[in-house]
Amino acid sequence: MRADSPQAQQSVDELLQLTETAIAELRRMIRGLRPLFLEDLGLVPALEMLAREAQAQHPPLRMEFVVRGTVRRLQPDQELALYRIAQEGLNNIIHHAGADWGQVVLQFRAGQAVLEIQDNGRGFQMPESPAELASQGHFGLLGMQERAELIGGRLAIRSAPQQGTQIVLVLPLEHAAAAPFLGQQEKNIG
Repeated sequence: MRADSPQAQQSVDELLQLTETAIAELRRMIRGLRPLFLEDLGLVPALEMLAREAQAQHPPLRMEFVVRGTVRRLQPDQELALYRIAQEGLNNIIHHAGADWGQVVLQFRAGQAVLEIQDNGRGFQMPESPAELASQGHFGLLGMQERAELIGGRLAIRSAPQQGTQIVLVLPLEHAAAAPFLGQQEKNIG
């Protein structure tokens, strides 16, 4: 495209920049809605990528990802729920905790998978009942609780002012097959 004047060319350049920014934002939102790493590679690589992106996009946050045990693929709804719970946990660390360190641990044990998300941030006073999370403005935590229940998991949230926050999801596994290409491992990034 050619513009007749420098002002017109500047307007065209600004429109192109806005279009590129809008496209990049739209792609980011689509990836958030449909995590391709999860579908294509499985839960472990998807969680690892989530932790890496959180660290890369929010310095000076130091984020660790650890996986322990014999890695197995879970049911698609279970993998998606664990991914979304980890995503919300990392979002809370980034936007609310005031933390400079966080960790995501995924453990495969006999008959269960355990997802743990923790930080060294400001923490908060836990309500007496999970039902009170919404009244205190903790809608993300309430959503995590609901996702865990939908897949038959148990979610525990531990937090106190100036003590950080720890979220632990225990998911019983019935018929999860071991992923032969990963096997027994302990992996730590960060």
